[in-house]
Amino acid sequence: MAPMDDAFTKHLPLVHSLVKRYRGEYAESEDLFQVGCIGLLKALKGFDPGRNTSFATYAVPFIAGEIKMYLRGQGTVKYSRAVKQQAGRVKKVQEELEQRLGRQPTLKELAAACQLEREEVLMALDASRLPLSLDVESQGQRAKLLAVPAETEEVIDRLALQEALNNLPERERQVMFYRYFRQQTQQQVAEILGLSQMQISRIERKVLHKLYRELSEEPVRTRS
Repeated sequence: MAPMDDAFTKHLPLVHSLVKRYRGEYAESEDLFQVGCIGLLKALKGFDPGRNTSFATYAVPFIAGEIKMYLRGQGTVKYSRAVKQQAGRVKKVQEELEQRLGRQPTLKELAAACQLEREEVLMALDASRLPLSLDVESQGQRAKLLAVPAETEEVIDRLALQEALNNLPERERQVMFYRYFRQQTQQQVAEILGLSQMQISRIERKVLHKLYRELSEEPVRTRS
């Protein structure tokens, strides 16, 4: 058996765990398991063992993303009551830590405070994520990098955006995936990808300006 096959088999329980959180009247477990396996394969292909993060932490957003994309195609994304309750608890702890620390907690700190595994925290955050925003966190502060209108969908054609994202280098695409599709903080993305928060901030700033130049008729204006 090849190393990829071994790793795939080893992490199938992770797919089963995620399927349990999403299954319901709108989809069969077998269907969700199949699309979850697609996410697992994508994670295996993109994972860098040299990075300072576990594979399970890295893989959860990929697997959950494939499952949710499938469910959206069916017309809905359903979360179990247990997942919603856990999401509410994690969100409350996250807010308490932010007040106490004066900054966004790291994934490790949040998991420890919630007495959960990092993967469980990621799933909970995914279930309670906020609407898409182009606000960017930098050194604990929130700053709007781009003057994007509130009706973003009227300005940005989704197909053009998807094409622009697909044309990004792999690392930049990963950062945007975690930040704006999984709604992770810069510090959490840094932990997942094995980079520093400052590196994530630089990559994000660069990509946002690049995307806005490509997708807007007006040239992007940076704030001084």
